[in-house]
Amino acid sequence: MISFSIALLILIAGYFTYGVFVSKVFGQDSARPTPVHTMADGVDYVKLSTWKIFLIQFLNIAGLGPIFGAIMGVMFGPAAFLWIVFGTIFAGAVHDYMSGILSLRNNGASLPEIWGDMSNRKADAAASPIFPMMFVSIACGAISGFHATQSPMMARCLQNEKHARPVFYGAMVTEGIVALIWAAAAIAFTGSPIPYSVAVGAGTMVSVVFLLLIARYLRGLDAETPIPAE
Repeated sequence: MISFSIALLILIAGYFTYGVFVSKVFGQDSARPTPVHTMADGVDYVKLSTWKIFLIQFLNIAGLGPIFGAIMGVMFGPAAFLWIVFGTIFAGAVHDYMSGILSLRNNGASLPEIWGDMSNRKADAAASPIFPMMFVSIACGAISGFHATQSPMMARCLQNEKHARPVFYGAMVTEGIVALIWAAAAIAFTGSPIPYSVAVGAGTMVSVVFLLLIARYLRGLDAETPIPAE
């Protein structure tokens, strides 16, 4: 519980410190017109309130990823908390903010469109570094390239550039909090990361997850009930 509390405080503090630093580095300017003012069409470019954009952004990026990823990541012990916290602050939230602000300043274009405008070269996937399994397991709880496809959609509805930090950086920090909660819950259910690691090593990760985190809420369902034939 102490580790979780400290991690949570650091994560929140990161939003108010490093998040502000990142917005200054990108030269966030509230006077700069956003695409929803210059390209409003009532379809893709529609004015929405900041809190609605935040909720949509959060729902777009936070599916089961920060839940199952964080649960699988506890096999690595306290390192999972460290990766969620620092990965979110210095990588995931920066990535989401960057993709959102780039879209804001390029008429709401998606990142592939922006990349195509900036360079004719294609990224060499073979040259990308391969992270240890923990970084892969907790991708959506710390950093995920998928988010770059979501930020531009919300950039088209943002009415002021000053709202970019709470929407893009803030939504990722919120996802990190979700990942922290589920990582802590998994450790609480198993008692420690050791038996969970053994279970995963034995190939029973899926049954463990459902048994400990889902089945307890579905007690009224009869697992033995046959599925009707089509």
